[in-house]
Amino acid sequence: MILSHLHRCIFIKGVKVAGTSIEIALSGFCGPDDIITPITPIDELQRLTMNGGARNYSEDPAAEAEYLKKLQRTTIADLPRVAHPPAVYFNHMPLRDVLHLRSSVALDYRVVCVERNPYAKIISWANYKLSFSSYDTGGEMRSNRDELKNYLESAIDDRSVVAVKNIERYRGLNGRVSAHVMRFEHLTADFREFALELGIDYQQPLPHAKKGISANSIDPRDLLGRRHITLINALFAEEFETFHYQRI
Repeated sequence: MILSHLHRCIFIKGVKVAGTSIEIALSGFCGPDDIITPITPIDELQRLTMNGGARNYSEDPAAEAEYLKKLQRTTIADLPRVAHPPAVYFNHMPLRDVLHLRSSVALDYRVVCVERNPYAKIISWANYKLSFSSYDTGGEMRSNRDELKNYLESAIDDRSVVAVKNIERYRGLNGRVSAHVMRFEHLTADFREFALELGIDYQQPLPHAKKGISANSIDPRDLLGRRHITLINALFAEEFETFHYQRI
């Protein structure tokens, strides 16, 4: 999550929508008083190279600065053991929680998010769950097809797959979703357009954090039967409708 007083906007980070890449890019042109929540340590190191480390998310600015310094002197293998100070503002924080804390100054800020086809989000999330321990220490997030299929079927059956149902994160205090939505499917163009609206000509490639399998190129019917696809359609019905993605 990023709350930028400089640009009068709030970025609400959904799950498995390339939100970390947007956070890293957006952090680079935030102001010193903006609130930038911590991300995975290995991604935080990448963000530091763009002058955009996490800040103002806790009640202890000195501890925040020390956390960033500690990341920079820690080996990659030990990064998962480095903990940031207790956070008031946190990763994937829902908009309503942000506004409850800052509504007096942020109620009229522009809200922006990223969304993605629910089928692709689910596949990407399953791959993440199976292989994040490798990424966390510098490796790749790539599971094999059989592992992915078995995990997906189980996660759909027990409904844990709703971890990537992001729509509740975007609701304002009135319960409505009125955020400006950037699309994963054409994210570079959408982010550049958003940056221009902030007065920033962003021409460099977006950072590619948490790179894994290309979930958008996978037909869910190659992994799942009709019963599981029907369950996804029901669990994510509001997202399909709100964000205009087509059910299969």
